Amino acid sequence: MALGWIIESNSEGKLRFIAPNGMVYDDLREVCKLVTEQEEKARAGSGESKKKEPRVKLNWKPLPIEPKPCHEAVVAYVRKGRRRHKLRPTVVQHIVSLGWMVECYEEKYRYRAPDGKMHCSLLEICRSLTGPPEQDARGSSSAEQEETSED
Repeated sequence: MALGWIIESNSEGKLRFIAPNGMVYDDLREVCKLVTEQEEKARAGSGESKKKEPRVKLNWKPLPIEPKPCHEAVVAYVRKGRRRHKLRPTVVQHIVSLGWMVECYEEKYRYRAPDGKMHCSLLEICRSLTGPPEQDARGSSSAEQEETSED
């Protein structure tokens, strides 16, 4: 790993991160925070200011999608877990029928709501359209159960 860090994993696949000074960390977020703080201190000591680089405008293109209402596809998309990819075209047609716009850049998609707000997750859009998932007696949703049962 760059900066002299070592990553080790045990037989269970759990990772640990060893700093150049020998300190051991189990949490990647903690490591990232530590490295960021060290970089900021080094930058401050060298007199280099933290300048934001100018944002590059990406060339997002609207996709011409025929609107076709199908709320059932949205509900199924939320519940399908890892098998939801087959429903994506129908779900996209449904949200377009509700006034959404779909834009793409390379192989990435973003969705513009009728109110102009941008979204990157089709699943989150579907969840907001269907409301909260139904809870069972244990307090977990049927969508959560299906996703965990597929692992």
